[in-house]
Amino acid sequence: MPAGTFVAVMGATSSGKSTLMQCAAGLDRPADRRHRPTGGTGRPAAPADRRHRPTGGTGRPARRNITWMGERALTRLRRDRAGFVFRVLAVPRYLNAGPNLRVHTGAPGDDAGMTTLAQRPAAVLVAVSRPWFWPVSWVPAYLGTVIAGHAWLPDPADTGRAVVALLVLGPLIWGAVLAQNDLHDLPSDRVNPRKATAPLVTGAVSAPRLRLWHRALVLASIGAAWYVGPLFVVGVAGVLALGWAYSVPPLRLKGRSGWDVAVNAVVVGAVSPAAGWAITREPWEFPWQLALIGVLFAAALYVPTTVIDVSADAGAGDETFSVKYGARTAYRIGLCLWGLALAVSLFCASRDSLVPRETLIPQLVMAPVLFAAYAALTRRPSIARLAVVSLLFGIPTAGFAMAYVG
Repeated sequence: MPAGTFVAVMGATSSGKSTLMQCAAGLDRPADRRHRPTGGTGRPAAPADRRHRPTGGTGRPARRNITWMGERALTRLRRDRAGFVFRVLAVPRYLNAGPNLRVHTGAPGDDAGMTTLAQRPAAVLVAVSRPWFWPVSWVPAYLGTVIAGHAWLPDPADTGRAVVALLVLGPLIWGAVLAQNDLHDLPSDRVNPRKATAPLVTGAVSAPRLRLWHRALVLASIGAAWYVGPLFVVGVAGVLALGWAYSVPPLRLKGRSGWDVAVNAVVVGAVSPAAGWAITREPWEFPWQLALIGVLFAAALYVPTTVIDVSADAGAGDETFSVKYGARTAYRIGLCLWGLALAVSLFCASRDSLVPRETLIPQLVMAPVLFAAYAALTRRPSIARLAVVSLLFGIPTAGFAMAYVG
């Protein structure tokens, strides 16, 4: 393609337009050198040429064969000589307008801001672990610690173990689980606006490097968990195993409706508070009532996320909860789970079982508010609306913890 020209590649659905573009940009590689297209003549054409060499607009091919380039060389090629804009434009939030344009067009310029952030491995690794997910396990773990010790902070003797537990339950476990999830969700993530800034989607990290990071994070999670205690290691290993089962074929529980909700509900609603409890108390003393209430609330909050991603998941062939049952049924089931969780909490307060009886009146006042808020905000769910529901839920949870500390 001579410099200064505009070329449109046209063809029928699934004829290979996107594949051609991805091979030309070095995002994919030809799978088989022996493939010989016939061109409709019935006779094989000349052997497929794997010597694709970008000209850079000069008309003369470059010296290197990009199909044999390594990931680093391909990254430099895409950065300096080729621009690739996906159907869903991936705009890294940590870059301003200028560097974002240069990312997609390959235009030269002062890329100091881009290279110091987008290409710094530590920053990309943190982005893989999604820091906004860390509180999802930190909050229930902290609640478990408060209930176990009847205090806002663990004993001084347990402080070191509590800090390491936070490290494991935050960046280490989320990094390991989400790295594996990103590797197997790439087709749906590329068309999912909610995942448009994922490092693997934007090209900030390559698949081989992400696999290496995943293995390192798994080892770091297990190693750090030993400092907390042997049973904590068992719990961490269980979460990592569930993360594998959730993402990796052929099991891939994400694509098995019901199991996708169950895995997330158990990890967030039961395993996380049990991990916090285990910092100061024996795990087998963990109250089953807290696990039941936690699982119900976590399931109710996870179901709407399957509605948010329903189009991308359906396009990728994943039969998630909402893909199978539809958005309306998912909404109704989520509402039932939320109401059941509120009812169990009220029942426990009335019996003074785990939930202090002194919180019964405030809960009776707050329960209708929480139910109405969930009903209104999850009818057309979004991450922002679910965040509002979670914040409202935090009000009675804080009151419960204050009554427990007393």
